[in-house]
Amino acid sequence: MTEALPDKVREALVAQIPMGYGADPWDVAQTVTVARDVLHEMDPLIPLGTVRSLRDVWRASMVRQEFVLTLLAVFGAMALLLAAVGVYGVTAQATRKRTQEIGIRMAVGARRHHILLQFLVEAVVLSAAGGAIGTNDFRLSDMGPDGDTGYFAFNPAVAFNATADEYLVVWYGTDNTAPLVANENEIFGQRLDGTGGELGANDFRISDMGPNGNSNYSAYDPVVAWNAIANEYLVVWHGDDNTAPLVNGEGEIFGQRLDAAGGETGTNDFRLSDMGPDGDANFYAADAAVAWRSMTNEYLVVWYGDDDTGALVDDENEIFGQLYRLFSSIPLAGGGGGGGCTLNPAATRHDPVIPLLMLIAAGCLLRRRVRRQASLGSTACG
Repeated sequence: MTEALPDKVREALVAQIPMGYGADPWDVAQTVTVARDVLHEMDPLIPLGTVRSLRDVWRASMVRQEFVLTLLAVFGAMALLLAAVGVYGVTAQATRKRTQEIGIRMAVGARRHHILLQFLVEAVVLSAAGGAIGTNDFRLSDMGPDGDTGYFAFNPAVAFNATADEYLVVWYGTDNTAPLVANENEIFGQRLDGTGGELGANDFRISDMGPNGNSNYSAYDPVVAWNAIANEYLVVWHGDDNTAPLVNGEGEIFGQRLDAAGGETGTNDFRLSDMGPDGDANFYAADAAVAWRSMTNEYLVVWYGDDDTGALVDDENEIFGQLYRLFSSIPLAGGGGGGGCTLNPAATRHDPVIPLLMLIAAGCLLRRRVRRQASLGSTACG
């Protein structure tokens, strides 16, 4: 009877479930009710568990896929919105810059819809070609001869010059350009225009750690910031130099100012950090970062290091910082080594704002005194 039971149930269900016009083939509740009655008539001891339609089973199995597809649709919509905002911004900026052109064209007879159509076409072309602009994975550095793994480049950093519409890319590497030798790491740079094309000297050298030809002295992990007021860059790195009283293996933070064309300006490889006593390689500074503040025209350079200031002991790494200005270098409270870092020798210790304020105040006092004397003189003559 067990083997024939499914056939009998099927026949009974087909006979009792309405299948004609107006019947709902997906009415699970009606089907379950009929099935329970049929099974109860055939054998009251047969249990009827959870009954679901095939559509419900399919929906339950697709929950995860539907969730993933929904997320993809949401992210796709957000990406489309951001792209639309970007195209709008570019188009609006281009339109604003071409206001004079639009006025001239309308003055000589151009219709409004012609100009509107032109900008719409440009926006569509920009949207369609945006993903294909630029060379894929274009090479920037040329360290040593190609095919020789003894020469390499690592850890790039980049800053954008909004005045010149170009980039400065810096990195550390080892090159075979004389008088450098293999494994002598130095900081190099390359200027790029707004489209990624190389400008100026190719892979120009920035740092000079130790004597040339000696791989015991190196520079590592550069960072760079652009100064919009002076239109120049500050490149900072950690390195090992032989400038007295430093010794081999004594890592400190160094910096180099570069003009907009990549040429060095100011003091060469000036020292910013002062970790521990000079001449002791057990104390060091590494992994610098730099940011420029426009309000005061100064840089903040930070790094981690091992110092002997106060209660600190050897191998107790902490974060240190140094404020650096083009006209003065002011140590941060709690800065490194002996209350601050080595100051730039080419920089004055005085803030130029203070003398300027004093000069203005003296001028005001002098002007008031002259007016007072003039007033007294006219009274006496009267």
